[in-house]
Amino acid sequence: MPGEYQTQLSVYDRLFDPAFSEDFYLSIRIEPDGLSFSVYSPAHGRYIGLEALTFPDPVRIKDGPMAGILYSDYLSRLLTTHPVLTKRYRKVCTVFQSRFFTLVPGPLFNENLADNYLQFVHNLGTDVRILIQHLRSADIRLVYGVY
Repeated sequence: MPGEYQTQLSVYDRLFDPAFSEDFYLSIRIEPDGLSFSVYSPAHGRYIGLEALTFPDPVRIKDGPMAGILYSDYLSRLLTTHPVLTKRYRKVCTVFQSRFFTLVPGPLFNENLADNYLQFVHNLGTDVRILIQHLRSADIRLVYGVY
């Protein structure tokens, strides 16, 4: 089993009580080298927890299948063992960080051309998975790639 995760930042307000996690919102940002998360209390209108963790060893997913498996293992282990992340929350939001993205205006967007839009601005490998997110407020599509 790999080494331990490194805590880069861990700040919790006195209002944070894991026993009341179902009253809070959890936001998780998955990054190439770890993850960070925040806990928000809508009742108090403020963030009451913030933590950033890095993986024990550097992992570059594009380095091949074994790197992807190791990355998945790190994420899975962290999400299923961290005492704050294993709680139930009123709302959970997850953001995945990717360097490979582009924005396409709604009127010009054709879902069948999503990979072309992304390849126009990025040199992508053959094993990339293309995903689309509709940003309704701006009528724009976020097209991004995940390895």
